[in-house]
Amino acid sequence: MSKQGAYVKIRITEKLSRGTRYRINSWNKSREPLRTLAPTGKLALFVEQQGTGHTELADLPGQLLENQFERVLAAIDNRHQGSIRRVAEWAELERKSKETESRRQEEERQRKEALRKAEEESQRREVLISEVENWRLAVLIRAYLAMLDNQIGSGARPADAYSTWREWALTVADDLDPTRRRAAFRAPPDLG
Repeated sequence: MSKQGAYVKIRITEKLSRGTRYRINSWNKSREPLRTLAPTGKLALFVEQQGTGHTELADLPGQLLENQFERVLAAIDNRHQGSIRRVAEWAELERKSKETESRRQEEERQRKEALRKAEEESQRREVLISEVENWRLAVLIRAYLAMLDNQIGSGARPADAYSTWREWALTVADDLDPTRRRAAFRAPPDLG
């Protein structure tokens, strides 16, 4: 029987009495006991509460079970109310479990986001350090070329091989220098 999301099961049985009867063994003519179950005519009604117990009702002296409608209905109602409470408890446990899982997922999402931001920051720092290193190398190459130019002197014309090499060295310094790329990211001046 189901109502309001909860249910009870009703089962009816007849009580049996245990007994013994004897059988004659045809081979050696001995008596062998046999256990028996005999109907008593007494009924028992079980009202089970959604897997959490049951109430047993039986014939009373002078009052058969089938004539105890109010007692049977009261037992069914009592067990059904217990089932409703149990269903509510289970729903509350499930709600709390879902809340806990939701919080855990949110914490995991926040942890991953923090990890992603930390990784992003680490990469930005590595890029900055690399840019500074490249800039320092570009400055050193230019300073080296200026020093070589001073040694050659103002009056002497350098060899063609030096001029070609110097142009190549300046190209390397320009390629390394990140300031030209960063300058391209600047906002245009306000013309208004």
